[in-house]
Amino acid sequence: MITQKVCSYIGKCPLTNSSICQNPPLEYFDVKTKKPAGECLFAHLLAASELWDKAAERNLYAILRLCHNYISQETVTLYNIKMLIKSAIILHDAGKLCNEYYQFQKGTFRHEFLSACIGLEFVSDLENPLFQGELSRFIPIVAGSLLLHHESRLMRTIWSSGDIELRWEHIMNYLPPEMNIKREYAESFKIFLQNILNYGWKPKEKYTKNDVIESSIMILGLVNYNPKFPPYYIRALTGAFLNIISICDSISAQRSRSGTDDSEKIQKWERLINEWGRGFNE
Repeated sequence: MITQKVCSYIGKCPLTNSSICQNPPLEYFDVKTKKPAGECLFAHLLAASELWDKAAERNLYAILRLCHNYISQETVTLYNIKMLIKSAIILHDAGKLCNEYYQFQKGTFRHEFLSACIGLEFVSDLENPLFQGELSRFIPIVAGSLLLHHESRLMRTIWSSGDIELRWEHIMNYLPPEMNIKREYAESFKIFLQNILNYGWKPKEKYTKNDVIESSIMILGLVNYNPKFPPYYIRALTGAFLNIISICDSISAQRSRSGTDDSEKIQKWERLINEWGRGFNE
């Protein structure tokens, strides 16, 4: 069992006192020391979700106006947008559920690619009430924001290769042949989704490198080459979702890893992501 610090969400988390609390998936794991540097993954996702709940009060109307360039006012509501962004926040670290996250050296396995694959399956589920009817137009936006939520390091990879846009070759080098999720983790994630998003959905227990690459190619195609809408609408919304995920993720991770709010690091991160949708070719 991996020893970790006392969870700050005991009583708040829907998984409190379940068996998963004894050996939970972790938000951050140091492969060299074999020790966690942050909290339980579910606690991290709750913290990021709470940050969005607070930020939503100030930002929802601005995002809704942006959405109305893409979808009719009658179709999308403030509640829809709040839940769509919350779904992206809850899914952004789903790739950390896999065993390989605890086995590979830092930088050699990028969980965001698996997160996007899992997220694409979730948003494409025909029974998912969050993406019914016209709201299915948000599938590429949510999936694209998951793929890019570590955009700064992804851009370094793209630029160092001499390219100007994300290609599947940039993804394959950071994936193991297989990614396996413990059944207990998958079942717990389903309970977590049901409680937070009102839709219980369980990821598969095994994903291959090809699964993830194919999902990434599909996501890039949906964002860049949607024949029904000008691509800048989709990219702008993808960028908006992406920035919200990144800010909520970085602040909650900083708090759990250090136990303090390091405003200088947070401000630096916010400056890095102040341009929308840079991961897609203009």
